[in-house]
Amino acid sequence: MELVKVGILLTIIQNLLGHVSLNLTVVYLKFSNTKAKMLMREKELI
Repeated sequence: MELVKVGILLTIIQNLLGHVSLNLTVVYLKFSNTKAKMLMREKELI
């Protein structure tokens, strides 16, 4: 998530996304990181 990279607090991101649970926001963050790594591997960047 780009917002995390620039230092936005997870609770603020949670609110922006309308998530009741911070756990759901973290799931998206983990998915985003996993997806980025997968794409980088496909492009042989890592």
